Amino acid sequence: MTNENTADSYAMEKFSLAVSALAEGQGSLQHWLASAYVYHLVHCGEARLPADKRAAFRELEAAMRVKSDPQRGSAVASAELLSDDEARRHAEFVVSTAFWLHRTWWLEQQ
Repeated sequence: MTNENTADSYAMEKFSLAVSALAEGQGSLQHWLASAYVYHLVHCGEARLPADKRAAFRELEAAMRVKSDPQRGSAVASAELLSDDEARRHAEFVVSTAFWLHRTWWLEQQ
């Protein structure tokens, strides 16, 4: 991201796909969140986000790396340790960030 007020198209794509993963997930919110992280958000990185979103992204990354599990993967094993409130908070971050990225991109096109 070169400017704090500019939407990064790669981040917008990854967060949009993560929202889809949250909406279409099977099982618990924790499993949906792990899937969104593993298949989409892990590839994004905080540098593509505005400064005010980076701390929450780092919190999500840390939450997905709490427990190592070579069989199922760290994100799945770690997500299972999240309370419903913690998982909801991270999911809300994903959705609100996707919205911010889309809104910013749309305003840039005007």
